Amino acid sequence: MAQGSFRIVPIKAVVLAFGDVILISLSLYLAVYLRMDYFLSPAYFMKALAISTVVHLFCFYILNLYSTHELSIGQRYTMRVASAVLLASALNAVLFYIIPFWHRGIFILNAAFVFTFISGWRALFRAIIEKTKSKIRLVIIGAGKKGEILAEKLKENLSFEFLGFLDDNYSEKTPNVIGTTALLKSLVHEDKLDRIVIASDLTHTAETFAAIVEAKFKGIEIYDMPDMFEELTTMMPVFSLDDIWLSYASFYGINNNIYNSKLKHIVDKIISVVILIISAPVAALTAVLIKLDSRGSVFFTQDRVGFNGQTFKIIKFRSMKADAETNGAVWASSNDPRVTRVGKIIRKFRIDELPQLVNVLRGEMSFIGPRPERPDFVQGFNSSIPYYSLRHSVRPGITGWAQIKYRYGASYDDTVIKLQYDLFYIKRLSFMLDLLIMFETVKTVLFGKGAR
Repeated sequence: MAQGSFRIVPIKAVVLAFGDVILISLSLYLAVYLRMDYFLSPAYFMKALAISTVVHLFCFYILNLYSTHELSIGQRYTMRVASAVLLASALNAVLFYIIPFWHRGIFILNAAFVFTFISGWRALFRAIIEKTKSKIRLVIIGAGKKGEILAEKLKENLSFEFLGFLDDNYSEKTPNVIGTTALLKSLVHEDKLDRIVIASDLTHTAETFAAIVEAKFKGIEIYDMPDMFEELTTMMPVFSLDDIWLSYASFYGINNNIYNSKLKHIVDKIISVVILIISAPVAALTAVLIKLDSRGSVFFTQDRVGFNGQTFKIIKFRSMKADAETNGAVWASSNDPRVTRVGKIIRKFRIDELPQLVNVLRGEMSFIGPRPERPDFVQGFNSSIPYYSLRHSVRPGITGWAQIKYRYGASYDDTVIKLQYDLFYIKRLSFMLDLLIMFETVKTVLFGKGAR
């Protein structure tokens, strides 16, 4: 098991956002101070500041200004900052027109301050990261298939310095092997390691275990292959798991805590009712357009496999022709000819998913969870993909970790990848992860990503 902690929301993003809040507040204060002959009462100013801050942070988020690995001082990044500030200023102008607080001319001055301060803050933050960051030095014990998979992923991550494999059964032709496990003790003594990853199924010698224990008590992190893979990819490596590892691993999604047993269901129902009320005009218009566009029912129901493997009827707005599946179950493809004209639009912005809120109210689904699959497909996946049935240990969702991290799945390989994301979600399920998925889903819907 890993000693180190894993954060869904990187601490760098939190620090970046905290700095943004301070600078957004400073910008508004300066704009009001310079533009108005008198100053607002503290209560009025705090109300305006709260609205302005929330709007700015939301716009920064949907335009990826909190993706710390994308921090840059180039022209494209500067344009992204400018776009976020302009969008936030436009939204604030609308809100303050509805809820008037002060003179409208403040928006231009405030936008100029925000753009200048935020651009400078990100340039400074990037410089600090570049100056202070040091790579995590690690070795992998085991040069087999598991080790190779990890080594490939490490190449894509600049935070780690992969020193090589330690393996007692390697040939001279095996790449990146720096020696046997006997070398581990000297690497620990010479302070050349920050982390050791165990990716071997072989029984190690007493000397190897002694060296690992010594390393652990010198502050070196000890990871096993699945936990390291999880940190690198936010996925679980289904083909590298085994029953022993699963029996010891903590899966928070199946824990009987207050969030899983009570709060998540309450939040699901509140969100569903609110969205159903707000989206009622859109739903009514969608129903009319579907009826006018093609023959058939407005709604489409289909058997799906849900919690504990139970089958239920999922409800969606019909986006395909009425006879789309006369020849049996088929995955949707890019530019699928079965999709109607209205169907293309409602799929792009996920409007076809709205009726599933009724499934949530019934308790058949959650707002967030693995997407429910069809029984025909599930039967085949259960026999060909290891641990596929584990995704049914939580309620299926309208949106989920796999949906925001990966494109629409339309093949066996896609299904394997999405399962790895689903297992990560089940292992890490928490209020904060659900909140992150909700925010990312809003971003996905607004930009119409990943639909078919």
